[in-house]
Amino acid sequence: RYSYKTSVNLPISDQLAVKVAGVMSGRDGIVENLGTGKDFGEKDNDAHRLDVRWKPSDEVTVDYAYDRSNMQETATYYQSTTPGPTTGIPQLDFLTAVVPHKKGRSDTCTAFNFPSHYADIESHSLIVNWELENMTIKSITAQRDSDYSANQDFSAGAPFTLYFGGGETEHKQFTQELQFIGDAADSRFNYVAGFYYFEEEGDEITYNNSGTSNGYTIDNSAWALFGQGTYTPDGFDQKLHLTLGLRYSEDSREAEHINIAGG
Repeated sequence: RYSYKTSVNLPISDQLAVKVAGVMSGRDGIVENLGTGKDFGEKDNDAHRLDVRWKPSDEVTVDYAYDRSNMQETATYYQSTTPGPTTGIPQLDFLTAVVPHKKGRSDTCTAFNFPSHYADIESHSLIVNWELENMTIKSITAQRDSDYSANQDFSAGAPFTLYFGGGETEHKQFTQELQFIGDAADSRFNYVAGFYYFEEEGDEITYNNSGTSNGYTIDNSAWALFGQGTYTPDGFDQKLHLTLGLRYSEDSREAEHINIAGG
């Protein structure tokens, strides 16, 4: 088993700074796989992040961030350590007969279908602050993409394939927000107003050796206008605050399920 974590701050100049961080971890498998794929219980994970801050002027600040995570793991090997009792159910008794049983745990097995869990996640974000005399304009942009797959061979150790299942998922997401933050009337009135947009797409398929697959797709989006203001009168020792907020939003949601017989 191994793991490490590190980060480095790099002040490039008075206007530019960079930070880099990373983490890695992994371990060998616990049960040796004599068949297809890696050993059961094997892990190999890593994640990295980059942060950049740029100040071209006293009024403008730009922050960019990038991160990526990659996880590759082999499923746990499920095994029985003692012979199972006779159930009277032919299918279960047949399974007990063909799967080798013994006291203690097996150090090796044979997988016919590559047993693995895989995930890859990547994201970008960009934040821009522009400070004016009585107002700050802020833009927040972000995007995230992820891919995931899993495949489990539940018949590993049997002399032939009994049951396996798995699935694959892809997902993309994007958001954009624009804010106007400021004050007026000698700072007695403070406000925030802005616009927000969101969209995402996703696809998933699940399968097993029964010959049937299921597919899923989504396509969602939303947008909103919002504003909130707080006014503090001169009286009442400035302990009275009047706040009013409004938001208008629209959402669009689409989803589809596809059953693929024999797929």
